[in-house]
Amino acid sequence: MSESESKIITCCNEECRRKLKVKNPFKPGKFPIKCPYCGTANIVEFTPADMPDNSTKEPIRLDEEFIVGSEGLIKCPHCGKYEKMYTPPKAGSLIIGCPKCKGRMQIEVKEKTKLLTYDLNRYMGKVVMIRKGWFNKEFPLRMGVNTVGRADPMRPSDISIKGDMSISRQSVQIKVGRSENEGIYFKFRVKKAANPVLYNDQVLAEEDEAYMNFGDIFVLGQTRFRFEKDRLG
Repeated sequence: MSESESKIITCCNEECRRKLKVKNPFKPGKFPIKCPYCGTANIVEFTPADMPDNSTKEPIRLDEEFIVGSEGLIKCPHCGKYEKMYTPPKAGSLIIGCPKCKGRMQIEVKEKTKLLTYDLNRYMGKVVMIRKGWFNKEFPLRMGVNTVGRADPMRPSDISIKGDMSISRQSVQIKVGRSENEGIYFKFRVKKAANPVLYNDQVLAEEDEAYMNFGDIFVLGQTRFRFEKDRLG
């Protein structure tokens, strides 16, 4: 424990006078501290001068992924004493100050992925699970909503994936529909994601949607999938 994180006091009981190490509460004020040796209540004062000051240090970039409008955990890497859930209001590089040690944190915030264009076509599609060292496994899509998720006999998905516990149950939905001009479209939607869902290397949050085009790649947990052309619809 560093000096800024603690203070050494002497018990006020004349018959005890033991040295006590008191943790810094990271806020000024007077605090009651009970001596563990004699039980005497000591009053310890922490002043603003006792507070750690990392304001002159360079900002430390956090590794966590942040998306506009989605909550993410911020934890101060300077003091390790401050953490909170934070919802970024805008995209870009943001600097956030720690109220406990005045250290600065840098986060990179991405916009929600919005893929609004898609190709109308006459073909149905299929999801191909890419397996290194094994034959790929194909899952033809049907008209309507197709769910993809971890295999679970209690809550089965249309496309159930075995062997990857990092995939959520019923993680994503793929809606297959037909437009007014008879073209077929495919819409990808994140339903539940304990781990980040990647779509063409972009992170999608829960409820994010993307229109699919043949050749697109998405990742659920540790498993990669490719969206491919199947048969005439």
